[in-house]
Amino acid sequence: MTGRGSGAGIGAYAARNGQPDKGEARWAPHSATGGGSFKTKITSTGGYDSFNVPFFNVTEYGDSKRTGERFLYDGHTSSNLNIGINLTELPPATNWGHWHANMVELWVNVYGNVCALISGVGVVHGELGDVINANEERWHRATSCPNTGKSIRMAMTPRSKEGQVHYYQVDQRPGGQ
Repeated sequence: MTGRGSGAGIGAYAARNGQPDKGEARWAPHSATGGGSFKTKITSTGGYDSFNVPFFNVTEYGDSKRTGERFLYDGHTSSNLNIGINLTELPPATNWGHWHANMVELWVNVYGNVCALISGVGVVHGELGDVINANEERWHRATSCPNTGKSIRMAMTPRSKEGQVHYYQVDQRPGGQ
């Protein structure tokens, strides 16, 4: 089924197995305010694969010996499950972590307790289910909170394929947070 619409957000297309076919032409709305439609095609299906899975058992992952890996990666957004080791103290305050140009990073605390140092804010303590946001162009460093065991934070950032750059202090080891 291929359809056309004249209102905002109106359009229809066929999907096989719940996923649109790569390269298949479709009708899309002309603008957010309506005004016709035009034919488009996509280069990626956005379907499930080794990174993009419909379910992830966080407890099983946290209890494992795994050290962190990508969970969601669709070209515009990525989500990485970062495992923080058990710490007895936070890294020194001179280690600011990293920052991203024109890009936020947020973490959903999915296992244990997360402590995030965010410039202009200080150390934020997150418990299971909390969301911590480091606004664009702020230094940030996330780890497990001291003496609370292992933690897992689901880090979410935009622009995976377009260019996701981490800026570090010149006297600090990249990724050493």
